Amino acid sequence: FWLFSGGAVVFGTVLVTQRNPARGAMAFAFVILNTCGLFLLLAAPFLMAATIIIYAGAIIVTFLFVLMLSH
Repeated sequence: FWLFSGGAVVFGTVLVTQRNPARGAMAFAFVILNTCGLFLLLAAPFLMAATIIIYAGAIIVTFLFVLMLSH
C-alpha cells in the first residue's frame, strides 16, 4: 500500500511541477499505474482494467499524439 500510494503522490507532484508536457504525460501515466496497483490491493480488478484502458490507453496516447503533431 505504501509503495503505490507514495508513488502516486510523488508522480502527482512531478506532474504538477513539470514544464515539459511529454514528461508530464509520462508522470500522469505512472500516477495511473500506481492507482491501478491500489485497485488491485482492494481486490477490484475490473476498476483496474477499466482505468488502464480508459486513462493510459486513450488519454495519454491522444495527448502524446497531439504533442507530436504540434511540434
